Order: sequence, then C-alpha cells, then structure tokens
Amino acid sequence: MSSQTTNPYAAHSPSKVEVSKDLLCCYQRIMDACCEHDADGAEYGISILEESLNYKANPELAFYLQRLYTYAKDCLKKEAFDEACRIMQGLRSVWERAALSDSDS
Repeated sequence: MSSQTTNPYAAHSPSKVEVSKDLLCCYQRIMDACCEHDADGAEYGISILEESLNYKANPELAFYLQRLYTYAKDCLKKEAFDEACRIMQGLRSVWERAALSDSDS
C-alpha cells in the first residue's frame, strides 16, 4: 500500500458550486415556506442550515449566522413570516454574491 495518504471521500466531495447551489436552494425553500406561512417547513430548513455551520472553520461567522437563524425561528413562532423571510432573503443574497465572486476568480 502506498505511503501517500488519500482521502477516500475526495471523489464524492461536493464542489463549491454544488455547495453554493444547495445553500441557495435551502434559503429559497425557507423563503417559500415563509410565504406559505408554513412555520414547520421554514423551521426545518433553518435547522438544516444550523447543522451545516462549521464553528471550527470560522467561529465568528458561525456564531453570527446562528444568532440570525435563532432570530428567524423566533419570528416564525410569533408568526412574523415577513420578517423571517426578510432575514433569509438577505442571507441568500449575500451567499449568492459570494458564489458569483468565487466563480469570477
């Protein structure tokens, strides 16, 4: 066996483009759920985003995103769907711009 270490998951690791698409899709589904006043659906989407936070890679960013996700979930509990949607729309927009700037470089 080779002394070189290989990552057995490398062939299955998603590209940045795939991750960006999945992330944007998740935000969109949350926004759609908010428009439909589907608190459970929106909260489920937010829980997926929470689980994807990487505190080791960027603790400060993860902390601030968690605070926004918590606020959005609180809005859902109060049936403030427009506010929760506004938060998700702003975050989706930022991630979309980041994905575009990555593809330009």
